[in-house]
Amino acid sequence: MVAAHIGEPIGTWPAESHESTLETAAGGRDFLAYSAGGPDTDLRAYVFRLEQGRYPGAGDRLPEW
Repeated sequence: MVAAHIGEPIGTWPAESHESTLETAAGGRDFLAYSAGGPDTDLRAYVFRLEQGRYPGAGDRLPEW
């Protein structure tokens, strides 16, 4: 839903668009890449911080959903 709403217009913008349009498209692509897996890991790290009082280190296990 969100990916289609963001991704569809980005695919229709011509490469020779205004610089601000190109920056907006790059931001949209970055958001789509992040939303493919980043929020889950970030939220699990935040839950770890709430439970443990610190952010997880390299050897710490994140909570499972």
